[in-house]
Amino acid sequence: EAIIQPMGGMPEPGTMFELLRSDQGERLVLEENYFIEQVLARSVGEEAMVEYRRPYLEPGESRMPTLQWPREVPFDDGPEDNTRIVADGLIVYSFASYDEIKDAGCTAADIDDQISVPRSLAGARLALLFTEGNKGKTRINFRSANRISVLELAAQFKGGGHYHAAGAVLNCPLQEAIDQVIPRAVEHLASHDKHT
Repeated sequence: EAIIQPMGGMPEPGTMFELLRSDQGERLVLEENYFIEQVLARSVGEEAMVEYRRPYLEPGESRMPTLQWPREVPFDDGPEDNTRIVADGLIVYSFASYDEIKDAGCTAADIDDQISVPRSLAGARLALLFTEGNKGKTRINFRSANRISVLELAAQFKGGGHYHAAGAVLNCPLQEAIDQVIPRAVEHLASHDKHT
């Protein structure tokens, strides 16, 4: 299991990170929906974009989670890194603990779009987001690339959804959920590769 290290130095000039951490960041995100329309739209098909846009249609505070994430990506001594890479880079997952979510003043549902973080890493075939929005209850978002279905993986945890996007809720703390789900995700990917 590899840990993505914080980025060295400060954000490079002209990058999305620098732009959204600047004085312009709030206007770009809260008024123009910059993160969804300019950043996420580059890597997601139009059909999926309809769903990604849905929570952020109205300008203002509802778009704040999409400003918060780029401002919290670790640079040097920034916030703790919450993304892990397993299975030789084929599976990437991010997580947020109950305390992190509570301290940010949001809910697990508010940060569902953060699944784009593990999805954005090159080579990732399965991406997962674990969020413990309520103490002892962990939500898992599953996403896949190419011809890999996550529906069967979510169903192993009494979840559901679609071929490339699914979810489940486990009645256990965050780390316990990660310990249950990640080995099954590795098995799921190996089984898929065996049959293709």
